Amino acid sequence: MTTDSGSPGPGWHPDPWFSGQHRYWDGRAWTGDVFPDGPVGSGSAPQVVLRPDSERPPVPPPAARSATPPPPPIWGYAAAPAPTTVFEPWETIGSDVEPPARRGLTAMQINALALAIGLLLGFVVMEKVVASHGHKAAAAVPRTPNAPAAPNVPTVPASPSPQSSTPVSSDPSAPLLQQIVVRQPDVSSPNSVQLLDGGNLVTGQTTLDLCNGRYPSEALRSARLQVVEYDGAGAGLLSTEAVLYRHVGDAAQAMREVRSVAAACPNRPVVSPVSEPTVTTRFQTAPDHSWPTVAGVARQAYAFTTTDLSGLTDTHVAVYLQRGRVLEGVYFPVPDGPQSPVDGQTTIAGIVHVFEQRIAALPASAVSG
Repeated sequence: MTTDSGSPGPGWHPDPWFSGQHRYWDGRAWTGDVFPDGPVGSGSAPQVVLRPDSERPPVPPPAARSATPPPPPIWGYAAAPAPTTVFEPWETIGSDVEPPARRGLTAMQINALALAIGLLLGFVVMEKVVASHGHKAAAAVPRTPNAPAAPNVPTVPASPSPQSSTPVSSDPSAPLLQQIVVRQPDVSSPNSVQLLDGGNLVTGQTTLDLCNGRYPSEALRSARLQVVEYDGAGAGLLSTEAVLYRHVGDAAQAMREVRSVAAACPNRPVVSPVSEPTVTTRFQTAPDHSWPTVAGVARQAYAFTTTDLSGLTDTHVAVYLQRGRVLEGVYFPVPDGPQSPVDGQTTIAGIVHVFEQRIAALPASAVSG
């Protein structure tokens, strides 16, 4: 079934970025919902493999899932091999041919479907577990490094990457933010660094949300860039968010607001003023007493847990760095134990020090405001 515009209605189709799984088309664009292909014959389910450069779209796969999770696809697992050629949805939907009569599922098909549903639920749980600092991490779906441009993919919405995009801003110093966030050369394969959805926007996006406080300084930002490091399975490992304010005093105000909100954070659920989940935040001892410092860079580090209304508790470390009118948030969603290497550093203190040094190296004329 197609929509009035000629595009197909919602449905599952072979993933343009990966073989071995299907991706959901919501009727207008691809979403972040994915579902593994079922077993073929008596063999095991196909592995999810990145398609060759010439076959996949020139942009990373979308991160946002459907607001209402789509039902899992139902296809004949043993009826035919999984498709190897990716067609655009409008090439596979809308023909006048009557679909074949649906046959009952065999025991093997039911088991395979149950396994696939379990994997899908696992993706949802993974997204919740690795959520970093409220909205600060993207959905845990497979991510890929930027691919060369491929033809004939006009329906895939472009999503700029941190390597090729700059913050959407009129601030002439905005491109400098690319120098202080985590970058692809900083991390080891198969990890990848991707722009968070809306990560180069200021309008409609939140930077400060510790303890669901209110931060008037949010209105004083002039540029923003947030990227996330993902592992090979799509789990978020580290998020860095670099922000420019209009004036030095504005960034200093933001740091004061963070300190004030943390000091007054109540031991009860707090409703977010920006539509984030309602959580109870409990702070532990500041983790940075023994960390090295960098002259000219102010730092606030917080170790804390958040508990949502369902009782799910997550542990975080959030570090805020400021020099002049630049502020950078460094968010660790899984702070326990060694971290994935960033520029050769595997401790939180060492990783934070990398970003402190990058901020210190920015030209004074750009950060003085």
